[in-house]
Amino acid sequence: MISDVTLTHEQVASELRPVLLRLARELRKETEQLGVTARQATLLWLVKRSPGLSLAELAAQEGISPPAL
Repeated sequence: MISDVTLTHEQVASELRPVLLRLARELRKETEQLGVTARQATLLWLVKRSPGLSLAELAAQEGISPPAL
């Protein structure tokens, strides 16, 4: 029998935090082995997902200014 479990947003966040921190650490290790930063890996993924994306659109998706990109 499946029972209903009710968790608050804070409880869910508390459970996810250590998992996400471990995931981020593993992803950082992988990108370092490739010689790119996590931000660069994200940008490459965005370009692959949306070919033809302008620099302004790419910067907007990353929440940074085009010159910073």
